[in-house]
Amino acid sequence: MQNAPFLALKNNPIIKSLYQVALELKTPIYLVGGAVRDLLMGIPVEKDFDLVMKDHLIKAVDLFSREVGGSFFPLSLTPPNYRVVLFQNNQRREIDFSVFRGSNLTEDLINRDFTVNAIALEIKELFQRKELRLYDPLGGKEDIAKRLLRLTSPFSLEQDPLRILRAIRIAKEGEFQIESQTQAKIIQQKDLLLSVSEERIRSEFFKLLSFPEAEKSFQLLEELGLLSLLLPEKPRDLQPALEIVRRCEWALNHLPDIFPEFSEKLSHHFAEEIEESVTRGSLLKLGGFLLTRKDMVSKEKALRWGEDISQRFKLGRKAKRILKKMIKFSLPINFFQDEVNWLHPRVLFQFFRQVESEGIEIMLLSWSDYLKKIEQPAGSKEDFRIRKLLNYLFHYYFNEYPFSRPLITGQELMEKFGIKEGKIVGELLNQVAQMEAQGLLRTPQEAIQYVKTYLSKSND
Repeated sequence: MQNAPFLALKNNPIIKSLYQVALELKTPIYLVGGAVRDLLMGIPVEKDFDLVMKDHLIKAVDLFSREVGGSFFPLSLTPPNYRVVLFQNNQRREIDFSVFRGSNLTEDLINRDFTVNAIALEIKELFQRKELRLYDPLGGKEDIAKRLLRLTSPFSLEQDPLRILRAIRIAKEGEFQIESQTQAKIIQQKDLLLSVSEERIRSEFFKLLSFPEAEKSFQLLEELGLLSLLLPEKPRDLQPALEIVRRCEWALNHLPDIFPEFSEKLSHHFAEEIEESVTRGSLLKLGGFLLTRKDMVSKEKALRWGEDISQRFKLGRKAKRILKKMIKFSLPINFFQDEVNWLHPRVLFQFFRQVESEGIEIMLLSWSDYLKKIEQPAGSKEDFRIRKLLNYLFHYYFNEYPFSRPLITGQELMEKFGIKEGKIVGELLNQVAQMEAQGLLRTPQEAIQYVKTYLSKSND
């Protein structure tokens, strides 16, 4: 008997297309990795899939790509590994195909990172068998039931040191406990992480920051000896920094309650993906973690730290700019204690002219820092006073500041084009903003026509 998530998987158009490819080529295609893990945890899988097969790889990739109207490119040639990219319901999908790592499926699974990811199911059997058969040579299904994260072999981290960070990300994402021997291996071999490219480390690290309770991720990184490798600028005493991260995250989770008039705009703002895996929300948490260090050194040294961090994670120009502004322009404590002098329209105009949209991050970050310094909890009388002040500042920025009104909003995009809330909304807003900055779009009507053309090309 197949459970509900597996039954739903059979109705997925991508899985149906893979089934047709497997039938036509008369070869088994196996679904592996995180998708199978999530299905066993009762989590529907709607986005990306990892597939392995013994042979006919290029034929399968080409046939599947034509079947779904996607495009493909190689991720690596040795061993062969291809990615098919397609858009489904205005959402980007990535389907990865590779040959077995070894001579057969069992060897492939044993060579994976963790037992919970070393489980496979054959696509054809999903449709043809009443009883679902899982290929699970290392007891991954049992580890999922126990919520235990365990390496597939003592050599797993040496094969790919990024698995050191991936262990923490999977543990946070799926609420797994890292098995004791796996923890010991991570601590023992943590320096292997230095051999991994900055781009791969950045992707895993910022995915980690995107999860709830980011302060616990920082704590786990510290316990395993990894935080000093990733952020040698970290404060000696982590607790004040973690407190700011907690307060920032609390604010992000309660935007409708704190800023009801602006919650939609703020939610879209912090959900914006600046580059792969890096959102404004995750940058805010990183900025919060670093803010206490700024109080202990000169602004120049703090800015150098920000530059070092940007280089270490190979952040792009925009992400680098956001982090720099959070460090440079965080508001002093007297801003909240003597706000009358700050509320003049000319002062507010000059402030936002300097910091632009990053003023939103700066205000939330400074608010969290201020409440920590005066030791006031969320919901205190002083907290409500600051919330009222921030609502006034957001009102100025969104309604009066002349450079803040976009040609089209995320809500308008979703209503006019039937787009669901998600990454595609941010991508379209970014495209419109770039065209506006170049002087190529000047009116809302021009923006709407541009989006219409852009979407039609994407779906061709």
